[in-house]
Amino acid sequence: RADGCQYFTTVLGPGYNYDHRNHFHFDIKNRRNGYRACR
Repeated sequence: RADGCQYFTTVLGPGYNYDHRNHFHFDIKNRRNGYRACR
């Protein structure tokens, strides 16, 4: 997860919520102030 946050602006994985219990979600959405969601 930490390595993915270097390349993607969103990294959600197991432990984040029920919907991501068995996979990771990555995206490169542009956010205000360079915010990154790494959870």
